[in-house]
Amino acid sequence: MKSDMNSPAAPSCAKLIVIEGGDGAGKQTQSQALVAHLQAEGLSAQRIAFPCYEANIAGGIILRMLRGEFGSAGALAPEIRMLMFAADRFETLPALHQAMATNDAVVIDRYVASNAVYQGALLPEADFEPFAQQVFDFEFKLLPRPDLAIFLNAAPEASRSMAEARAELDAFEANSDLQAAVALRYARLMALGLGGPWAEVQVMAASGQYRAIEAIADDVWQAVASTCDLA
Repeated sequence: MKSDMNSPAAPSCAKLIVIEGGDGAGKQTQSQALVAHLQAEGLSAQRIAFPCYEANIAGGIILRMLRGEFGSAGALAPEIRMLMFAADRFETLPALHQAMATNDAVVIDRYVASNAVYQGALLPEADFEPFAQQVFDFEFKLLPRPDLAIFLNAAPEASRSMAEARAELDAFEANSDLQAAVALRYARLMALGLGGPWAEVQVMAASGQYRAIEAIADDVWQAVASTCDLA
C-alpha cells in the first residue's frame, strides 16, 4: 500500500479503491456493487462514503453548508471549503485505518480528488492546478493514497437530471456552472496524474443515455482487476 513519506504509519493490508465522479454519476451504486463483487470473489471489503454527514462534526457542518445556511456554493472561499471537507476525512482516519487493517480492500465513495475538483471547479483555469496540488499535499500528509481512483464519466446535464430526480438539490448540485466544470476538472487531474493512478469508466452510451448499471459495474471491475493485485 502506497502512502506519503510524511504520513503517520497506518495498518495497511487493504487495497484502497476510490470511486469519483460528478453528482448523479452513480458513485453510490457502483461503490456498493464493487464491494459486493469483491465479497463474491471471496475477499473481505468495506465501503466508506464521504462526507460523513451524521458521524462527524465536520460532516455536520458540511451538510449545513450544502443546505445553504452559509450562503451560496461560492459564498465561502474555496480554501475554507477545502479545509472543511479535509477535516471530515481526518475525523474518519481511525476508522479508515481499522478498515484497512482488517480487509482485503476498502472502497471509498468520494475522496481527496473530489475536494480538489469541487472546491476548485470555479477557479480560473490557471489557478486550478496549484490549488489542486495544495489539496493533495495537505490531505495526504495524514491520509493514505489510493491504489486506484476510478472516474465515472457522465455528461453533466445527465448527471444533473439524475440528481434532480433523486432528491432536492443541495447548494453544489444546484450550481449549474459548478456542475459543468466538474468533469473538466476531473479530466485535468487525470492528465496531471494527481490523486491517482486513474481509470476512467464511461457512464453514458453513444446514444447519450445511461448505460446499464451492470455494464458499468463490469468496466469498474475490469479496472480494479487489471490494476490492483487482490490475490
